[in-house]
Amino acid sequence: MAEVVFKRQPSVHAARQAREVMIGAPVTSLHNKLNGLEPATTAGLARFAATESAALFGFAVAVVAFNVLAVAKAALHRARGIELIEQALSSHYLANEIADVTEALIAVLDPEDWAVFQTLSVAAMAAWLLELAGQVNLRRYRTHPRGPKKPPAQTHA
Repeated sequence: MAEVVFKRQPSVHAARQAREVMIGAPVTSLHNKLNGLEPATTAGLARFAATESAALFGFAVAVVAFNVLAVAKAALHRARGIELIEQALSSHYLANEIADVTEALIAVLDPEDWAVFQTLSVAAMAAWLLELAGQVNLRRYRTHPRGPKKPPAQTHA
């Protein structure tokens, strides 16, 4: 059903043929099953398939965001030392800064302003990131460790 909803296959029959080995049922069984479904159930299946793909897209975006954070932390590790970064840097504050600065740069810069990054070699990009990492004011992103939890209040019965 998802194959048809997302137009990867032109019809349920084509989707079934593409997955014949996985389904292992004759095409008439599949069509009989679909013909017996209420329209609301079919719509629900289509919404579920769309939600599933949206969740997968969301996961892919999260992986990219995590990789951006990992590259920033790796540059900071290299420029400032692993121990300092691991002990004093808040990933939460750093991730918020990346998000805020990205949004601001997208609003202010034109697409052609980004062209310089398309021509940088990996080595040149790494050198640039290390140079920037050496200039970061780490106080802006320091952790604020939580104190010990207070014991729960005693209730008297």
